[in-house]
Amino acid sequence: MMQSSVYAEHPLRPFVSRTGTWTARRATELLLDRSLDLNSSESATLLRRWGRLHAVRSAASLVAFLIFVFLLVR
Repeated sequence: MMQSSVYAEHPLRPFVSRTGTWTARRATELLLDRSLDLNSSESATLLRRWGRLHAVRSAASLVAFLIFVFLLVR
C-alpha cells in the first residue's frame, strides 16, 4: 500500500501507525530507543502519550473483564 506524500512528510510520522493512530507499542519502542535523550521534551511527550494509551488499554481490559464476569454469573 502506497503512502501519500502528505502522510510521509508529516512531522509526527515516526509516531503514527499506518492507520494514522498512535499505538502504545510504537510509543514503547521509541521510549526504549537508547538514542533518546531522557531529559528532552520529546521523551516527556512520548511518556505522557504512552501513559494515556496505556490507560485506555487498561480501561478496555477492565470493561472486557466485567463483561465476562457478568456473563459468567448470569
